[in-house]
Amino acid sequence: MEKKKLFFQGKPDTVKNTSLWFAAGLLVLWILVFTAYRLGYLS
Repeated sequence: MEKKKLFFQGKPDTVKNTSLWFAAGLLVLWILVFTAYRLGYLS
């Protein structure tokens, strides 16, 4: 928690929240693509 506070110190909450949602979205997208590839849907 303290590391997050330090990392985002000086940034507006909107920027922090947007970047967090963007990172979460990329992670979910990567997992979906990876799973589909492993299951053979993209081969």
